[in-house]
Amino acid sequence: MLINDLLKDAKQFRALTSLLPEEFGGLLSKFESAFDRYIEKYNLDGTPRYNKYSPRGEKILDSSAEKLFFILVYHNGSPMRQNPTQEFLAFSFGLRQEMCALWIKVLLPILEKTLHQYKAKQNVNQINEVLQTGETYLVDVTERTVQRDTYEQEEFYTGKKNSIR
Repeated sequence: MLINDLLKDAKQFRALTSLLPEEFGGLLSKFESAFDRYIEKYNLDGTPRYNKYSPRGEKILDSSAEKLFFILVYHNGSPMRQNPTQEFLAFSFGLRQEMCALWIKVLLPILEKTLHQYKAKQNVNQINEVLQTGETYLVDVTERTVQRDTYEQEEFYTGKKNSIR
Protein backbone atom coordinates (compact mmCIF):
# COMPACT_ATOMS: atom_id res chain seq x y z
CA MET A 1 0.00 0.00 0.00
CA LEU A 2 1.09 3.53 -0.62
CA ILE A 3 0.44 5.06 2.78
CA ASN A 4 2.57 8.10 1.98
CA ASP A 5 0.18 9.03 -0.85
CA LEU A 6 -2.82 8.63 1.44
CA LEU A 7 -1.18 10.78 4.13
CA LYS A 8 -1.08 13.66 1.65
CA ASP A 9 -4.87 13.58 1.22
CA ALA A 10 -6.11 14.42 4.73
CA LYS A 11 -9.80 14.16 3.80
CA GLN A 12 -9.53 10.66 2.37
CA PHE A 13 -7.20 9.52 5.15
CA ARG A 14 -9.62 10.73 7.81
CA ALA A 15 -12.52 9.02 6.04
CA LEU A 16 -10.66 5.70 6.19
CA THR A 17 -9.11 5.91 9.66
CA SER A 18 -10.97 8.66 11.58
CA LEU A 19 -7.58 10.31 12.21
CA LEU A 20 -5.80 13.27 10.71
CA PRO A 21 -2.35 12.49 9.27
CA GLU A 22 -0.73 14.41 12.16
CA GLU A 23 -2.64 12.32 14.70
CA PHE A 24 -1.63 9.18 12.82
CA GLY A 25 2.02 10.19 13.13
CA GLY A 26 1.67 10.74 16.88
CA LEU A 27 -0.07 7.41 17.34
CA LEU A 28 2.38 5.53 15.12
CA SER A 29 5.38 5.76 17.45
CA LYS A 30 3.35 4.51 20.42
CA PHE A 31 1.81 1.71 18.34
CA GLU A 32 5.19 0.69 16.97
CA SER A 33 6.74 0.36 20.42
CA ALA A 34 3.69 -1.57 21.72
CA PHE A 35 3.87 -3.95 18.73
CA ASP A 36 7.61 -4.46 19.24
CA ARG A 37 7.06 -5.30 22.91
CA TYR A 38 4.36 -7.83 21.96
CA ILE A 39 6.30 -9.46 19.13
CA GLU A 40 9.41 -9.88 21.32
CA LYS A 41 7.40 -12.10 23.68
CA TYR A 42 4.84 -13.83 21.45
CA ASN A 43 4.45 -15.36 18.01
CA LEU A 44 1.65 -14.17 15.75
CA ASP A 45 -0.50 -17.08 16.90
CA GLY A 46 -0.09 -16.00 20.55
CA THR A 47 2.28 -18.74 21.67
CA PRO A 48 5.41 -17.74 23.61
CA ARG A 49 8.34 -16.77 21.40
CA TYR A 50 11.67 -18.57 21.75
CA ASN A 51 13.46 -17.14 18.70
CA LYS A 52 13.91 -13.59 17.49
CA TYR A 53 11.08 -12.24 15.31
CA SER A 54 11.86 -12.09 11.61
CA PRO A 55 8.99 -11.31 9.23
CA ARG A 56 8.70 -13.65 6.30
CA GLY A 57 6.41 -14.46 3.46
CA GLU A 58 2.81 -13.35 3.31
CA LYS A 59 2.53 -12.80 7.05
CA ILE A 60 4.04 -9.35 6.87
CA LEU A 61 2.52 -6.00 6.46
CA ASP A 62 5.71 -4.23 5.41
CA SER A 63 5.95 -1.45 7.98
CA SER A 64 4.49 -0.38 11.28
CA ALA A 65 2.62 2.34 9.40
CA GLU A 66 0.92 -0.30 7.24
CA LYS A 67 0.07 -2.40 10.30
CA LEU A 68 -1.46 0.63 12.04
CA PHE A 69 -3.32 1.71 8.90
CA PHE A 70 -4.63 -1.84 8.39
CA ILE A 71 -6.02 -2.16 11.92
CA LEU A 72 -7.42 1.39 11.91
CA VAL A 73 -9.34 0.67 8.71
CA TYR A 74 -10.72 -2.49 10.34
CA HIS A 75 -11.40 -0.78 13.68
CA ASN A 76 -13.13 2.28 12.24
CA GLY A 77 -14.90 0.58 9.38
CA SER A 78 -15.24 1.69 5.81
CA PRO A 79 -16.23 5.21 4.75
CA MET A 80 -19.86 4.08 5.04
CA ARG A 81 -19.10 3.13 8.68
CA GLN A 82 -19.84 -0.52 8.21
CA ASN A 83 -17.25 -2.99 9.35
CA PRO A 84 -15.35 -4.26 6.32
CA THR A 85 -15.24 -8.00 5.91
CA GLN A 86 -11.99 -9.83 6.34
CA GLU A 87 -12.17 -10.86 2.70
CA PHE A 88 -12.33 -7.21 1.66
CA LEU A 89 -9.41 -6.25 3.89
CA ALA A 90 -7.39 -9.23 2.69
CA PHE A 91 -7.99 -8.21 -0.93
CA SER A 92 -7.17 -4.56 -0.20
CA PHE A 93 -3.89 -5.37 1.53
CA GLY A 94 -2.84 -8.32 -0.62
CA LEU A 95 -3.25 -10.98 2.07
CA ARG A 96 -5.13 -14.23 2.39
CA GLN A 97 -8.23 -14.15 4.60
CA GLU A 98 -6.56 -16.41 7.17
CA MET A 99 -3.61 -14.03 7.53
CA CYS A 100 -6.00 -11.08 7.71
CA ALA A 101 -7.82 -12.75 10.61
CA LEU A 102 -4.51 -13.46 12.34
CA TRP A 103 -3.32 -9.84 11.98
CA ILE A 104 -6.64 -8.57 13.34
CA LYS A 105 -6.34 -10.91 16.34
CA VAL A 106 -2.82 -9.65 17.06
CA LEU A 107 -3.15 -5.96 16.24
CA LEU A 108 -6.57 -5.08 17.64
CA PRO A 109 -5.65 -5.43 21.35
CA ILE A 110 -2.41 -3.52 20.71
CA LEU A 111 -4.35 -0.73 18.99
CA GLU A 112 -6.91 -0.49 21.79
CA LYS A 113 -4.19 -0.17 24.45
CA THR A 114 -2.32 2.38 22.35
CA LEU A 115 -5.45 4.44 21.66
CA HIS A 116 -6.28 4.47 25.36
CA GLN A 117 -2.82 5.79 26.24
CA TYR A 118 -2.77 8.25 23.33
CA LYS A 119 -6.20 9.73 24.06
CA ALA A 120 -5.44 10.06 27.77
CA LYS A 121 -2.23 11.97 27.02
CA GLN A 122 -4.00 14.09 24.41
CA ASN A 123 -6.73 15.06 26.89
CA VAL A 124 -4.15 16.03 29.53
CA ASN A 125 -2.32 18.20 27.00
CA GLN A 126 -5.56 19.94 25.98
CA ILE A 127 -6.50 20.60 29.61
CA ASN A 128 -3.02 22.04 30.31
CA GLU A 129 -3.32 24.36 27.30
CA VAL A 130 -6.71 25.60 28.44
CA LEU A 131 -5.53 26.15 32.01
CA GLN A 132 -2.54 28.17 30.85
CA THR A 133 -4.82 30.82 29.31
CA GLY A 134 -5.57 32.15 32.79
CA GLU A 135 -9.34 31.98 32.42
CA THR A 136 -11.46 30.60 35.24
CA TYR A 137 -13.34 27.37 34.59
CA LEU A 138 -15.84 25.70 36.86
CA VAL A 139 -16.01 21.95 36.57
CA ASP A 140 -18.71 19.96 38.33
CA VAL A 141 -17.13 16.67 39.30
CA THR A 142 -19.30 15.82 42.27
CA GLU A 143 -20.95 12.45 42.35
CA ARG A 144 -23.81 12.01 44.72
CA THR A 145 -25.33 8.73 45.74
CA VAL A 146 -29.02 8.41 45.02
CA GLN A 147 -31.19 6.94 47.76
CA ARG A 148 -33.05 3.97 46.36
CA ASP A 149 -36.03 2.24 47.90
CA THR A 150 -35.04 -0.97 49.61
CA TYR A 151 -38.35 -2.79 49.31
CA GLU A 152 -38.56 -6.08 47.53
CA GLN A 153 -39.97 -5.86 44.04
CA GLU A 154 -41.82 -9.15 44.29
CA GLU A 155 -44.23 -7.73 46.85
CA PHE A 156 -45.55 -5.22 44.35
CA TYR A 157 -45.16 -7.15 41.10
CA THR A 158 -47.95 -9.47 39.97
CA GLY A 159 -46.21 -10.79 36.88
CA LYS A 160 -49.12 -9.82 34.67
CA LYS A 161 -48.46 -7.81 31.56
CA ASN A 162 -50.57 -4.71 31.19
CA SER A 163 -51.53 -3.96 27.65
CA ILE A 164 -52.71 -0.46 26.92
CA ARG A 165 -55.10 -0.30 24.00
